[in-house]
Amino acid sequence: LALRVIAGGGCLCRAQPPPSERLPWWLMTAGIAAWTLGDVYWTVELADLIGTGTPSIADSLYLAFYPLAYATLVFLIRQQAGLASRDLWFDGVIGASCATAVAIAIAFPAFDVTAGDALELATTLAYPVLDAVLLSFVILVFGLSGWRPGRRWMLIGVGLAAMACSDVLYLVDAANGAYAAGGFLDAGWPAGALLGAQAAWQPVGTAARRTLREAQLELLDVGDV
Repeated sequence: LALRVIAGGGCLCRAQPPPSERLPWWLMTAGIAAWTLGDVYWTVELADLIGTGTPSIADSLYLAFYPLAYATLVFLIRQQAGLASRDLWFDGVIGASCATAVAIAIAFPAFDVTAGDALELATTLAYPVLDAVLLSFVILVFGLSGWRPGRRWMLIGVGLAAMACSDVLYLVDAANGAYAAGGFLDAGWPAGALLGAQAAWQPVGTAARRTLREAQLELLDVGDV
């Protein structure tokens, strides 16, 4: 919990001038806060109970992180997308689609889709699917930047990947009755939040701008020939 509070504080401090950085990091701060409140509720009310049921209040707080994180990425992508050519958009969309398909294909066999009611199943599968969509946004940016996304987006990508791995491993262990709080997989969530906070303080990458400039020079060279 303390690490998430630190991560949220880092994003909150970044949600100050310049104006272009304010809104996305306010949104990310709210997302981390929702996730942290979910952890607090789960620790205080549910950790010692058996068969607490899904969805719980903790689930609603955990899942609130995703739309706020999506909004953060959308605002950050807008800063990068204006630098991207049509070909790079196409490249990024292909990469994002592949990442989502692979993640969902890996996650689905891990669960018994015939067990539980529809709401419980939807809540359980929401985590890996939403993680996959978040990662697909990041892969999109990697493609937009000519696969040279810069330090900020690398940190965001690694952080979201760490959280996604912890989500999937937790759901698999919980389904098999093997999850134990405080284990190694629990480190993925605070690590992801801390990497996101560190990304907030990185300068906006210029990889896409360099890629376009290189493409323009190549076209000029061809024209000269």
